[in-house]
Amino acid sequence: MLLPLVAAASAGCGGEDTTGSGGGTTITINRGTDQGVADGMQGKVTGIKQGSFTLSGCSSRSCRGVVKATPDEVNRSGKVVITP
Repeated sequence: MLLPLVAAASAGCGGEDTTGSGGGTTITINRGTDQGVADGMQGKVTGIKQGSFTLSGCSSRSCRGVVKATPDEVNRSGKVVITP
């Protein structure tokens, strides 16, 4: 399922991680357990080479994942695909 990306925020200390080291970029999608999305599902930010992630921290309305891409790369894409 193709979904819009809600937000991208840098993980790790001191702000934006643009080197690919550290924790990567944390993303939030606007789908959660109410829509059948759950922790452990796999996803990918479209158009990004290192855009794969595993969902975690799912609530009824949103889920998070961490990608090894910069926040700018993630925000340019703006879309994710989730696979059950």
